[in-house]
Amino acid sequence: MFAEDEDFPALTLFHSEHGILVNLEGKRFVDETAGDHLTAVALLKQPEARGLIISDERIREDWILRPYVEGLRATDRFDDAYRRGARAAVAADIDELEHMPPEWGYDGAAVKQALLDYNRQCADGSFDPPREFDTTPIDQPPFYVIDARPAITFTFSGLLIDDESRVLAADQRPIAGLLAAGADAGGLYAGGFAAALVFGLRAARTALERAGATA
Repeated sequence: MFAEDEDFPALTLFHSEHGILVNLEGKRFVDETAGDHLTAVALLKQPEARGLIISDERIREDWILRPYVEGLRATDRFDDAYRRGARAAVAADIDELEHMPPEWGYDGAAVKQALLDYNRQCADGSFDPPREFDTTPIDQPPFYVIDARPAITFTFSGLLIDDESRVLAADQRPIAGLLAAGADAGGLYAGGFAAALVFGLRAARTALERAGATA
């Protein structure tokens, strides 16, 4: 649970799609570039449901320091997470990845080897597991590591609605006067803000149209 409203953007690792993610055994287990929502689901199935995200200076400059949405104030999200108590560290070179803090529980030698293997696979294209979108080597020191856990920000289930934001009954007919949008609406696959904005406005239009029809 986030204690403050600012914790969500500060602790959300938007750059995870560009780094690599390894489990406690130091092994990659998912295509990180498929999206952080799918990565979170895959991470739930790993030991202790946590993993280590490894990034380099290129990722920091291009993604960690970059606003997730154009127009927002840029912040150092790695530093934000560290200041809020996340397990985070900076390695001067790849060899330093071998010296993971014992209390973190990771196999440091395996973590180092995972990054070496990934960079080799960038050269020969033999990704295992697959890596579809960002196949750039992670080889620009220093290296940024952070212990990540999946979190629930909103559900993908709720009241089934139609394209007018009307809640549907079991027989798929609209329930008179009942509208839903955002996280309360089911049958959608979209970000929470997008679902709230699009269907919130649609619900308002539906309500206005209904009011005009009954006036």
